[in-house]
Amino acid sequence: MENTVQAPMTGILSGLLNAEELTPLNRLTFLGSHNSYDQDYSPVEQIDTFGCRAIEFDINHLKGGDKWSVNHNGGYNPDPNVQIEAYLNALNDWHNKPGNADHDPIIIYLDLKTVEHSEVDLTMALEENIRNCFPPNDAAFFKPADLIGDCQNLHEGAIINGWPTLAQLRGKFILVLTGDGESKKNYANHAPRHRLCFADMDMDDQQLFPFDVDKNRVFFNYRNFDTDLIRDQVYNNASFIRCYPAAKAYAAHRKVCSPAR
Repeated sequence: MENTVQAPMTGILSGLLNAEELTPLNRLTFLGSHNSYDQDYSPVEQIDTFGCRAIEFDINHLKGGDKWSVNHNGGYNPDPNVQIEAYLNALNDWHNKPGNADHDPIIIYLDLKTVEHSEVDLTMALEENIRNCFPPNDAAFFKPADLIGDCQNLHEGAIINGWPTLAQLRGKFILVLTGDGESKKNYANHAPRHRLCFADMDMDDQQLFPFDVDKNRVFFNYRNFDTDLIRDQVYNNASFIRCYPAAKAYAAHRKVCSPAR
């Protein structure tokens, strides 16, 4: 979505029937915005007014420092209005607003544009910034460890434990690193039980991910609209799928909510 916000459609999380409250997150269909910071409406307005349940921030790291700015191009921007804390603090204020305690789960995609750290330093620098903006003890987040449980890795946890339901995830944020391929790969596989964020993977057309290669990523981006392929990835591999662009993705992904026959 480029500088526009899609109007809400049937199938977004708010107002779902009780049966859907018991549906695992990865089998629900909902709207998300792309470059959420660069729209005509703020990310909070996109959530409240337009029904988005996934938002995205492009982030750039300050070389030699621990700061991150939200912008698409040009590397780190020192403008205080575009620091990641400004956007995350706004989301935390919304989270703590009276009446929002049981809000729908919100996915926050953090798209790594400029990364100046190793995966270990990235972990410390980014996670500390995020944690400073939210309540203590990570209470606002659904984290990789919550899905892994007693299993060995995320894929096994998703298959054996299953994704939590909409009802179980109310009041939670889910953080997902996207963007720079090597950085998010290293992040995902560095002590995953201790990570704050998940990390995604970009998929080619007609590709099902071989989980014997990387068992610590369960979020995937698809640019094609092969509903049989997506359905197989969701139901057989317990994956969470993001499809785009928005209009075609919604039409394709909507069918995923019905089990394969």
